[in-house]
Amino acid sequence: MDMQASPMKSWLAAAGLSVVAAVTAASSPARADDQADLIARGKYLVTAADCMPCHTGPGRKPFTGGLPINTPFGVLTTPNITPDKATGIGNWTDAQFYGALHDGIGAHGEFLYPVFPFTSFTKITPDDVKAIKAYLFSLPPETAPPQQNNLRFPFNVRQSLAVWREMFFTPGTFVPNPKASDQINRGAYLVEALGHCAECHTPRNIMGAMEPSKELAGGTVDTYFAPNISSDLRSGVGGWSNDQLFQYLKTGATQAKGVVFGPMAEVVHESLSKLKDDDLHAIVAYLKATPDEVATAKAQPDERRHAGAVVYLNVCSQCHQTGGTGIPNAIPALAGNGAVQAGEPNDVISAVVGGLKGKGSYGDMPSFAAALTDQQIVDVVNYVRTSWGNKGSANATLATVASIRSGITTTDLGTEAAQKLDCPRVSSDDINGTLSNPGSGILTMLQGIKSNGGGGSQIPVLINEIRQASPGISDAQLVDDTIAAFCPIVAQDAALSEAQKKQVVDAFATQVNSEVMANALPTGAKVFVNVPLPQSVLTGAEAAAQAAGESRDIWLEKAIADQVKASGK
Repeated sequence: MDMQASPMKSWLAAAGLSVVAAVTAASSPARADDQADLIARGKYLVTAADCMPCHTGPGRKPFTGGLPINTPFGVLTTPNITPDKATGIGNWTDAQFYGALHDGIGAHGEFLYPVFPFTSFTKITPDDVKAIKAYLFSLPPETAPPQQNNLRFPFNVRQSLAVWREMFFTPGTFVPNPKASDQINRGAYLVEALGHCAECHTPRNIMGAMEPSKELAGGTVDTYFAPNISSDLRSGVGGWSNDQLFQYLKTGATQAKGVVFGPMAEVVHESLSKLKDDDLHAIVAYLKATPDEVATAKAQPDERRHAGAVVYLNVCSQCHQTGGTGIPNAIPALAGNGAVQAGEPNDVISAVVGGLKGKGSYGDMPSFAAALTDQQIVDVVNYVRTSWGNKGSANATLATVASIRSGITTTDLGTEAAQKLDCPRVSSDDINGTLSNPGSGILTMLQGIKSNGGGGSQIPVLINEIRQASPGISDAQLVDDTIAAFCPIVAQDAALSEAQKKQVVDAFATQVNSEVMANALPTGAKVFVNVPLPQSVLTGAEAAAQAAGESRDIWLEKAIADQVKASGK
């Protein structure tokens, strides 16, 4: 056989190479054009989101951060978002960048502070997030180390944001309203997601979260008031003509309505004035639309969701963790759990009411039948079935809970662990609700103290926080209720033996007593004995004191003095 290539084969090979070369030559410019288009679109989106002003501090280059932002909880400084690898976002992957905007999670898994409006940016579509990243990564990298934040405790501890997120943040991409026009849907996307208008124009609660029921009804920004921009005819923009509102957004002025000033002047100059007219008209159409036209454009929150979050944080998160992640090989995760997401809520209700026996390395789950009301069980079950990406329905009802209660024999296991450790009970007024309110940060602090063996430098801070939240509280009530709140947290820790739990509670009680009483003793007085009393002794002392018409503390003081005198005879 002739091993020499035939002229035909040689021609085909050459033709093949020519085709490959031609395709490569043609595709490279195409890919470059596609990337250029992506960057150009990203630049427009970054302008619509008004990123540059917030990420450019005084005397700094654009996008290098350094702008101090005042909040009720302290001052945060914006970061460098140029592609510098050492001090910017140059090492961020697409997934990390998307996680920051959509989920409020930083590149290292840390919670981002909601002064960065991820609560609105979560609605930006993945394609738009990709374009935004492409534009930012096309900028020249600039070295600009981050500046330190100045936040009050416990807000300076990022992990404390877990409580805030559970209560106030639900991630989700924008979903167009099928009943609204394309123009109104475009305006909704620009206002709710990219423009994040609600972040300034919506009032916030005491925890700094936007109030959904008052969206766009006006809010405070530093010393300025961002006005109502809803369609309300009297206090919003409902009485403006479309042309007046368009001109105001585009130029910052209209003859009938005046001139924009304050932070909004910068928004007009750096963002709105640079948007396409069609997009401005879309914003006008959305803001002027009636509530009926835009009602289904937003996911309507479960009105009981907040109540469910409070129950979860107070009762469940100590074991199942914020985020429903559980503890590997010890506590099952609720996030992504098939039983939690089943069509009906019965399995979850049964677990809450009757408890569960542990299997393998997983411990028992106690019953919370005695600890929770039917309404609280409904709220927390619906909460876990619809949180952390779970696809269950919020279909637990009072009737279902009552039916399951009637069919399960419970043994008050909800407080069994605390009873076994002989935990005292928190007084009825619970230090004006401070200890049971997850928003106070006290529960998070107690968890941290438990992890530190029941002692540490956080205890003086804890006592100070409680005193500030409850002016006029007596030393005795502060000590009693703080120990009573701490004890069940330790009691439910499956990783500790009973002896270790008692040791942690005793260490905590000793330091709390020392810290509180050190400032209450008369000059020259000394503490000789510091012994935490079990609930049974305290109950007996309270009964005896009531019979004697005295306070418990005075009765105990007299009883000890009498015993000392009797021993000396």
